[in-house]
This record gives sequence, structure tokens and C-alpha cells, in this order.
Amino acid sequence: MTSTPPSGWYPDPSAVHDGDLRWWDGTTWTAQVHSVAQSTSVLPPPAASALQTQQRTRRMPL
Repeated sequence: MTSTPPSGWYPDPSAVHDGDLRWWDGTTWTAQVHSVAQSTSVLPPPAASALQTQQRTRRMPL
């Protein structure tokens, strides 16, 4: 069984510039990107989209 990495900011596999980061949601890469060259601040996770919130809600047992 393979283990997937937890959600978080990771080096962007399709980055144009070295050091760019992309948000991994634990399942797939998202459209959220950050250029490390432009900022040195700590990044919070991106806000969940309405679709992601719906999907999480559906997964919760009643």
C-alpha cells in the first residue's frame, strides 16, 4: 500500500521558476500557487472551495 503525502505546500512539479510552490490537497495538485521569490512569509492553507466543502460534507457519516 502506498502512502500519499499530507496536504500542504510543496515544490511545484510544473514550476516555471525554481522555488515555486503548489498546494497539494492530499489527493491532487490544486490551482493554488505561490512564488517563493516574491515572498518569504509563511503560507496558510488556501480556503476550501464550495465544491471541496460539499465533497467533505458528503463523506461525513450521519
